[in-house]
Amino acid sequence: MRLRVVCAALGVAVALVGCAREGTVWVGLNKPSGGGTDLLAQGDMVSDDGTIADAVSPEVRDLLAETSGETDTAKPNDGAGELLEDAAETPDLSDISAQELTDLDQDWDGAGPMDSLPETADGLDLDLGPDIEPDTEPDIEPEVQSEWAGVEIASANAPDELSLVVQLTAEPQEKMELGDFSAVVNSDYGSINVTGATWNAEELKLTLSTTRQKLGVTYTVGLGSQGSNMGLVSAQFIAADTRKLWVTDFDHPSMKEMLVNSYRVFAGEHCVAYVVEGQEFPGAAEAAQEFDDLIYPVLTQALYEPMDVDGNERIVILFTDSDDYGGYFSPVNQWTAFFAGMYGAKSNEMEILYISGWSGADYFAEVEAHEFQHLLYFSRHQLKDGIYWEYHDEGLAESAVGIVYGTNWMSAYYYQIDYSELISRGLSLVNWEYGLYENYALAYVFWAWVAGQLGGHAAYKLIFEIEHGSPEAVSAFLQENLGLSLHEAVAAMMAAVRIQAAEGLYSFNGMLQFDPSGPPMAPAGVSELSFQPFGGVFFPTTLEQVALPEGPGPNMQFQGITALGQTDSSANFDTTGGWLIAYNANPNYHSWNHETTGSLDLGPPPAPRALLPSAPGAKAPPPPISPNWRSPSPRNPFSE
Repeated sequence: MRLRVVCAALGVAVALVGCAREGTVWVGLNKPSGGGTDLLAQGDMVSDDGTIADAVSPEVRDLLAETSGETDTAKPNDGAGELLEDAAETPDLSDISAQELTDLDQDWDGAGPMDSLPETADGLDLDLGPDIEPDTEPDIEPEVQSEWAGVEIASANAPDELSLVVQLTAEPQEKMELGDFSAVVNSDYGSINVTGATWNAEELKLTLSTTRQKLGVTYTVGLGSQGSNMGLVSAQFIAADTRKLWVTDFDHPSMKEMLVNSYRVFAGEHCVAYVVEGQEFPGAAEAAQEFDDLIYPVLTQALYEPMDVDGNERIVILFTDSDDYGGYFSPVNQWTAFFAGMYGAKSNEMEILYISGWSGADYFAEVEAHEFQHLLYFSRHQLKDGIYWEYHDEGLAESAVGIVYGTNWMSAYYYQIDYSELISRGLSLVNWEYGLYENYALAYVFWAWVAGQLGGHAAYKLIFEIEHGSPEAVSAFLQENLGLSLHEAVAAMMAAVRIQAAEGLYSFNGMLQFDPSGPPMAPAGVSELSFQPFGGVFFPTTLEQVALPEGPGPNMQFQGITALGQTDSSANFDTTGGWLIAYNANPNYHSWNHETTGSLDLGPPPAPRALLPSAPGAKAPPPPISPNWRSPSPRNPFSE
């Protein structure tokens, strides 16, 4: 198509045929302040001083310059408008769209100022592109009456991740077969393809097959005539009302995965939650909401951003019907199905947390925080070199509860009461034994002390970043930041539990505060114990001084603590009104050899400490135990 510029002796009139290419206005009209008409191209073509912009072709610029009497820069020709029958009716088309230009051109046919020009006027043909034919009228697509007029979408839902059901209010006046109508499904997280369609005229129901939907994402489905947006109708829906998911069967000897059906109970900004089919767990949706509003933003800011292998920017939470665990996280789900299959595993190819529905609504949120830390931990460390230390990861998972809620009171309480007497007999901080909540509690107390020494909750980020979490890596970190080895730090933490100073080495600096009854102590009447490296024991004594015992292990260290909070690391140890701490500082911990304290002379047994809570009997009843004690450590197929 060519644009004909018609010239007259008294001025210049521009006959606009008009064209649009790919939604861009290629040619437009602008009415300058002087009343004339300028030829413009590709947007704003008049400069602030009223001159013709550079985008106008040189031929047009020269032509206008000759007509207006200018020799260099063409300016608006005030006389150009005199050729028009009614210059006041010349419209301002500076911001007009391509379609409106086309419509306007049609309106002017046979009645506008362009038809009043002399037929003998000379013309100048300008080539606007190789694909534009000369002196031809534009191909104007006639307005199509929509076959979807009066049709609306009453509802849209996705029964599963591969299908979509659209309920219409009326039947469109066209063939409802894929290829005869248009179906588009988009979202802020990308589009999905429609691969098939089934129309039920009686129910006015259109069922679409789709490629895999991203869980928790809100999609928009648009329907209309094929190749045209005329009469397009649309509605939103949330992906996958139900979903089949792989779950680890911990009762299986090899912990194989099994496929379970589940239904969605919550979809938010940061998570989407499902419940295993056939179960209803009160509080599940509320716990997911709490994860969305509180747990996710707090822990991602405090620790790390999660991976997003499925591209939905959400964590999937599945409430299961297993009572084998409180919750768990499997890093296998961040692998491709093919890669996981190489290790005999199954992957959901998404970030997913498993929460036992039988843990109870009171514990759901805490278990979510615990398991989410595992996901963040894997996102950061990814089990590099196959090295994994539970006391670092699991201790931080318990700390995550404290980061979100201020303090993990249950973990701290369980440490102090030590109902099983494992901590009071020298349980190792580092040598983790699965299925003991005492391990979780001990690790939580230690990392809370470290965080307190480093300034508070913000320091958990530094602890989280320790590579591998191995004793060597942690010891190097503590040496750099506190001037202590890991062994020295554990011993100082034990003293801090008893002394509870306001600040300094024997303080938790506001991170924890224990009951005045004191730390978990060796059982009454016990004066000799044997335990592993990174384990320590509080021995109560009625003596003002305790002598070094005979026959202690070569790496056994002792420290006296008085009732006033003073410490003494030299024999005889000052223990006035207090305790003696024994600690196994064996640097060659890999064999986990037990070492004995030797037989200690502690004097007559002191009065038993007050019970937590006070209760009749030799021992307090067991406190509530966080379901996290049954949390399997993240599975590492590399070690299997």
